Amino acid sequence: MSTATIEDAGSASIVPTTILHQAQQTIKELGTAELIDSPSYGNLHRSVRNKLISLRRYTHAFTLEPHVIRVEKVAENGNSNVYAVTLSGPLRHIGIRFVLREFKRVGLPAYQVRNEVAFMSFITQNSSAIPVPQVYHYKEHVDSQGPPFIAMQYVKGEPLSVAWRKYSEGQKEKMVSKLAELVTWMGSMRGDGIGGLDKEHRLAETMGGSRLPNGGWALHHQVCYPIGPFQTTREYVLACYDREIYYYEVMGYERRRSGKAVPKQRIEELTSEKKAVAADKNSYAVDEPFVLCHGDLNGRNIMVRGTEIVAVLGWDFAGFFPLSEIFVGGGNLVEAKNEAWKKENAKWVAKIQELVTL
Repeated sequence: MSTATIEDAGSASIVPTTILHQAQQTIKELGTAELIDSPSYGNLHRSVRNKLISLRRYTHAFTLEPHVIRVEKVAENGNSNVYAVTLSGPLRHIGIRFVLREFKRVGLPAYQVRNEVAFMSFITQNSSAIPVPQVYHYKEHVDSQGPPFIAMQYVKGEPLSVAWRKYSEGQKEKMVSKLAELVTWMGSMRGDGIGGLDKEHRLAETMGGSRLPNGGWALHHQVCYPIGPFQTTREYVLACYDREIYYYEVMGYERRRSGKAVPKQRIEELTSEKKAVAADKNSYAVDEPFVLCHGDLNGRNIMVRGTEIVAVLGWDFAGFFPLSEIFVGGGNLVEAKNEAWKKENAKWVAKIQELVTL
């Protein structure tokens, strides 16, 4: 990967050149004025904000092309790198900052990027109780300028997985209560079926299969097995069987990445279970409510300042699913890696589940 050097007050950092291209695309798409108007600057001192608006309104301060003065890698996960980008601003001491999430996977389904953007937009329009960043610009496909990305509002804070380790017992109790309220709000947002969302907030494909390991995400397509949207729980459950069977048959590995071939007996068991469900007309005959599920509600995706939740990130696996799946894919508050932290995590997640009222 090619890199470039960015000068910042006498220091320099090395970043992928794709980040520079993506930052410039965002600037071109929005322009500096729109970034100044964004919620990122809503907490500026009123006099400073008014000065910025006056500059834009009465001078040509914003006609000059802003340029990137700093890029800092702030996070990395399985499928993306996250960078904080600072642009030159109209006042010397105020830079314009936003976040770029660049996806790693070359074959990442375009609808997975679209799904994340759509849910952040949907939530912004429908609930003030769930804080999400404003999306400035995004790209669904790989092109000559680089991989897919999302440019979004910079939110000051730290991941809950980091903050949790510094909390007192009282602070943990307070945060658990707020997380339970957050999940309750999600459960109150209903869909007409099971699936993700498209740009117009219409029901679309599910994203669940995109998290399959060992390259299994590349199989998540209608030509391999049904991926939705689904109108009933029964359709969805049968499709989940199809997904598991197809994945095991094609990939030949267990999802726990053990490297051992899946016994043929396991595939036969899944096939038999699916046939039994399909033959029983009373199986899943009554639908649960289809509710908003984050799909990856873990500590790294919850930004906090103190015990205030300031942003919920990582909506690429989100969708409307049966109520019983509202905790699926989540529940790792501290990114536990040893037994002590796993016990700590289990204790507090159980409390969250007790407090959720749906």
